[in-house]
Amino acid sequence: MTSLAVSTHGTEIRKKAQKGLSANLLRAMQVAGSRDDGKPKKLSQQLLSDTSGVARSTISKYLTQESEANPDLETLCRLAATLNISPALLLMTEDDWLHLAHGLVTVAQTLNNEQFDSIARELGQASQRNPLNRADAVLKMAEHIGVKQRHEFEVETPTQRKVKQGILTTAALPMHPKFQDGIYAQLLPLCIVMGARIIDQGDQA
Repeated sequence: MTSLAVSTHGTEIRKKAQKGLSANLLRAMQVAGSRDDGKPKKLSQQLLSDTSGVARSTISKYLTQESEANPDLETLCRLAATLNISPALLLMTEDDWLHLAHGLVTVAQTLNNEQFDSIARELGQASQRNPLNRADAVLKMAEHIGVKQRHEFEVETPTQRKVKQGILTTAALPMHPKFQDGIYAQLLPLCIVMGARIIDQGDQA
């Protein structure tokens, strides 16, 4: 893929993220305010601005999806902190939410069967705490939940490489020192469904 193609498709991803930010910010503001009796109410742009320190004109740009509305990390975190929401959730696109929903359904259908338990035990081994070491178990889980057959990953077409990459990179992200045994395995089907798609629709064959 040429640098121009990468730039073009990166722009498309940014546009989707901007649209997601606009929609998520607007929805969050609908219930982020509080009345005197404690019931929720709409949070005004001015109050969000006063509380977050982000200019009202800037917030307005985000809500109207203006092309120059491209928040830096500090601005995004200020808005997220004011709304008491993860910055990552503010950037979720409609497709992200759809895949999240599908992933949760998959999790519910996958848990508590013998093959899942076997893969979970494999993931629970100390050596599997390294994302590279647990990659094979991740692909086994992908086959188990019906996302991809193992032999499809061996074909290694550009599309298959992208899907495989998305699965492995998304599955590498969840980590917390307080994760109890088995928690990662329960998150894994969700990660696989979220990762098994082409984010950048570039030169795929």
